[in-house]
Amino acid sequence: TDRFSPDRPALSMLNAILGGSFTSRLNFNLRAQKGYTYGAGSSFSFLRRPGAFAARAAVFTEMTAAAVTEFLVELRGVRERPFTDEERTKARAMLLDRVAEGLATSSGIASSFAELALYGLPLDEPERFIAALERATADDLLRLAQKYVDPEGACIVIVGDRAAIEPGLRALGLPAPELRDPDGERLPG
Repeated sequence: TDRFSPDRPALSMLNAILGGSFTSRLNFNLRAQKGYTYGAGSSFSFLRRPGAFAARAAVFTEMTAAAVTEFLVELRGVRERPFTDEERTKARAMLLDRVAEGLATSSGIASSFAELALYGLPLDEPERFIAALERATADDLLRLAQKYVDPEGACIVIVGDRAAIEPGLRALGLPAPELRDPDGERLPG
């Protein structure tokens, strides 16, 4: 979605729960429970035009297929599993802290006002964002996850040792990979 969408505050909360914080579902699963990575996360790009949703991690080579499986589990889960009050409270607090931090220093205030000017937003945008966070319900988050997070349509990008990674990925039943060289040129399959 874009920077002007009324969904942006709730999507920010959704992302904080899914992959936008250390205690997020993705990081908890892939780092704390499975030990596949030192960190996993996700983000929405809120630009002038609709931006991308991305989920990512640097994982140990031998755990690539297992990590892809867990990513898909979490992406599907965010569309199906209810959001708890605890998740929403933590995400809201984190986002409120970010707004406060952005207005706590001279450079933060300058950056906040630069963003408002860049996007032509009203000066009370931080207040509007906070109010929208307060209104976001678990049902709102579930609806937005179903609208914006599409694991079945995901483009999975993997960088690494093909010989070590590809057999595990093929066992997952994913479509045949499109191979690229380091310059992004397509290689024969």
